[in-house]
Amino acid sequence: MIAFFMAIITFTAQAQGLKRGGVKTDTLPIQNATLIDSLSTDLTDTIQEVAIELSYAQRFQAVVYTNNLNQLNYQNLDTLYNYYHQFDPANKYRFQRYTIGPLGSPVYNLLPNFQQDLAFNSGMQQFSPYQFNKDSIAIFKLNAPYTYLNWIFGTKAHQSFEAFHANRIKNIAQFGLRFRRMGGEGYYQNQKTGHTDFSAYLNYDSPNKRYKNIFTLLHNKYAFQQNGGIVEDRINFIFSDTTFLTRDEDQNLVEVTLPNSQPFRRDLESVFLDEAISREKKWTFASNQYLNFGQYLNDAIKDTSYLKQDTIQQQDSTYIKRFIPQFRLKHRIAYTNQQYAYEDLIGNEYALYPNSLLFQSNYYTDTIQLNKWHHELALIQTGKTVRGNEIQQLPFNSYVGLHVENIRLSQQFNFDTLKVNNAWLQAKIDGRVFKHFKYEANLQYALFKTSYQSKGHYLSARVSYNQPKTNEIWGLQYVRNQYQSPYLYQTYQNNFYAWNQSFPLTKTQHYEAFYNNASQQLRLAYQQIRFADYAILDTNNIRGIRYIPTNGTVHRFGINKNFKFGWWHMHHQFQFQSTQNDLLFIPNIVYRGTWYYSDEVFNKALNFNVGIDVQYTSNFNLPVYHPVLGQFFAQQDHTFQFYPAIDFFINFKIKSATFFFKAAYVNQGLFQRGYYAAYNYPQADIAIQGGIAWRFFD
Repeated sequence: MIAFFMAIITFTAQAQGLKRGGVKTDTLPIQNATLIDSLSTDLTDTIQEVAIELSYAQRFQAVVYTNNLNQLNYQNLDTLYNYYHQFDPANKYRFQRYTIGPLGSPVYNLLPNFQQDLAFNSGMQQFSPYQFNKDSIAIFKLNAPYTYLNWIFGTKAHQSFEAFHANRIKNIAQFGLRFRRMGGEGYYQNQKTGHTDFSAYLNYDSPNKRYKNIFTLLHNKYAFQQNGGIVEDRINFIFSDTTFLTRDEDQNLVEVTLPNSQPFRRDLESVFLDEAISREKKWTFASNQYLNFGQYLNDAIKDTSYLKQDTIQQQDSTYIKRFIPQFRLKHRIAYTNQQYAYEDLIGNEYALYPNSLLFQSNYYTDTIQLNKWHHELALIQTGKTVRGNEIQQLPFNSYVGLHVENIRLSQQFNFDTLKVNNAWLQAKIDGRVFKHFKYEANLQYALFKTSYQSKGHYLSARVSYNQPKTNEIWGLQYVRNQYQSPYLYQTYQNNFYAWNQSFPLTKTQHYEAFYNNASQQLRLAYQQIRFADYAILDTNNIRGIRYIPTNGTVHRFGINKNFKFGWWHMHHQFQFQSTQNDLLFIPNIVYRGTWYYSDEVFNKALNFNVGIDVQYTSNFNLPVYHPVLGQFFAQQDHTFQFYPAIDFFINFKIKSATFFFKAAYVNQGLFQRGYYAAYNYPQADIAIQGGIAWRFFD
């Protein structure tokens, strides 16, 4: 850390008056950027951490980006590498989800929040943590090409490749392309995954900066082999030596005694489904138009001597004419086409299949198709104004918008295509008062009696007090939610299953108190979540499968604490939660820790850290995964045993290139043969993984 702060001091001295390449737009000056250590920051799902690239300073010309298509507040790139080995999009930085297979498999949340906005939800969300969406599109603003490449490889043909390129078309527009391909063979039969994601944007600004249009394109294509889990009858004997029958190389049945410390050969185990597969394909195209209202000012750039001679002539100062938007009128129109299909070519006997098919006895397929138009009309107040020839920050910025959705949803054997409209009003505001008090509020209210979310609402309010002298933050948050459960939970009519029911809107209340201390790198939080009429899958009767409403309360206490002893670092994330509802499959304890040694060698040319990740959940009733529906539901007959799982990793960085090596689950077999992610779905075996990421700033 000493070397890190020395580098900051050196860089700051070099950057006095630095305006990053003579930028002629309203980019963020580098001296106003914020340094945040991603290891000690509580990240959200859509906002990435901010960091300054300390090398390639002169080539790093105003590379800033935003995920927020309302306020368009740009921030700097993340160049920290400490968590690079945690590459799984569903679990990056937090490990709050369990996946039932290799990268790209369906996941469920260990720490659910029981909240939902008022947008239409079909219920097919099992792959959503991996998908590109409108919040994951980073809109870049730059003066030179920027390219990012990421390749990850590992055991069992595990592969993940990602490429991103952003550039500009003279002074007319800026664009970006992002591609990702990931998948693997898995650890037992029929566990292969293959996912492809693509996104693109084109950002056009009129010469006078009063009109902006951001075109975005999203494509997600997923394929996942559904195997139904391993046919294993040794779940209850996981702590003892077990004798069982298996087949040798000649396919003869032989009796084998397996010690509890020996991992079994999962690739020799039978599975419930031999040729079943789920596929999902999704396209989204959107146009985001803005009319900007504001003022111009002349901004001085001083000390341009560091710039190349062919970029700008050396002089003491120069002026640029900058437009400061105070209000934006936004119109967004988006079209989404989503298709989901479950196929079983043979239709083997399976515990979750009904006794007979409903429509075509030889057609083992269920499909769902969604077509949706989304309109948004909003007035945005940016929180900025111009007084004299200076930019002034107002104590708040705000958003007021109207959302309208036109939905067509069809199921394979349901000839009555659903046609529904959904509309809601949304208002947001956030800012500071009395310098140290920060607040934010978000309100959504459903419109029209015929709206899909009729009588639905979402209200969140958050206040915090920041004491800069001690780097302490105290805060409170309240969330009240009332929403219609996903469509799949109420109406389903396909070859395997059919139900049609309605129940009251789900109601939740979320109370939270939190304390942050940046100096001590400590965060404490207590949450109480009350829910009523929360929909949970009921499978007591296979043919009569349906969702039922349930009530309950979840209490949750979390503590995040970082320690540093010289070059040694420890980062702990601990969550304790409890509930009286037996239908919820959540563990009482969730712990994730990172222990590592960090240093710099070769005259500070190479930065590295080496250590372990520790993951632990307390024993709980794992859910059952339903392949046809892509859903998880509770079972109360088996409590699964857990113990800490340990990953060993090495991360290092050379200039703009980052590398990692990882041995996942190195302690397999030390305590017992293994453990499960869902009923009949074992966690992955020990695996060797590695990867490289490289940034190019020209």
